[in-house]
Amino acid sequence: MNTSDARLGEQIVDVHMDDKTLTADLADGRKISVPFSSFPRLLLATPAARANWRLARGGFGITWPDID
Repeated sequence: MNTSDARLGEQIVDVHMDDKTLTADLADGRKISVPFSSFPRLLLATPAARANWRLARGGFGITWPDID
């Protein structure tokens, strides 16, 4: 998806993680949660590596420098 195709409300404003789930808070107030099992690299990563995340593509993506 091009960022030009995305709507501003779909931008990620924060990311939260527990032992099993990644949750992204969106600008429009929605929350999207997915299990780490959907992302094998995150599933196998250490908690410290998961905690080192950055917003990417103007807030329409997430990157993990220690994992990517």
